[in-house]
Amino acid sequence: MQCDCIKRTEDQVKEFVQPKINAPIQNVKMGNTAFVLEESGLRVAMYTPVYIKADARGYRSERGGQLDMHFSFCPFCGKPAKAEQVAA
Repeated sequence: MQCDCIKRTEDQVKEFVQPKINAPIQNVKMGNTAFVLEESGLRVAMYTPVYIKADARGYRSERGGQLDMHFSFCPFCGKPAKAEQVAA
């Protein structure tokens, strides 16, 4: 992601939840983030699992098969997930 929304959201959650928990919070980490290797290097991306149920091998379980869908834009601020490429 090209923004600091993940970190800011984690900090806001910690601040909001701290008074409700009767113990110090060690850390807050947002799930469904991944390091993605690309030709241009390493970046952090957010994704959401999509569960697909069908009468096919790998999709028949109670939850179905899982496909991870990566966000093209930050769901918090709307900035592109990837840095803009400059035309050569």
